[in-house]
Amino acid sequence: MRLHLKMVPTAVAAFLAAGCQSSQPPAGDAQLSSSSAEAKTPVEDPAAFPADRTATLWVKGLACPYCVNNIDRQLTGMKGVQRVHVDLPTGEVRVLLLTKNSATQGQLIKAIDDSGFTLDRIEMPQ
Repeated sequence: MRLHLKMVPTAVAAFLAAGCQSSQPPAGDAQLSSSSAEAKTPVEDPAAFPADRTATLWVKGLACPYCVNNIDRQLTGMKGVQRVHVDLPTGEVRVLLLTKNSATQGQLIKAIDDSGFTLDRIEMPQ
């Protein structure tokens, strides 16, 4: 089978979606951290994130560790984001924003959309 360049995004999306349909439970801890170089490192308690710098996002459609990794990479790669904590079972994503030049609500919304998931709601720090 030959893949044409136009087909690559569709083929990749189908492959990733198929991975999320696995009936086997994910191995290891479902909570992943972007605070370290290794994606499978358990994260510190997200309750320790300062409330005045933490955005909380509720994301629909997270089904496996690959989904968590996708969200984690999108948000961690943004300017203005210090740390990310994704809770797979609840779909709650906590984002610790930098003190200066922090990511905006619009940027966070776009990052979730770009990762292919649906944002249910978002709470920004006051």
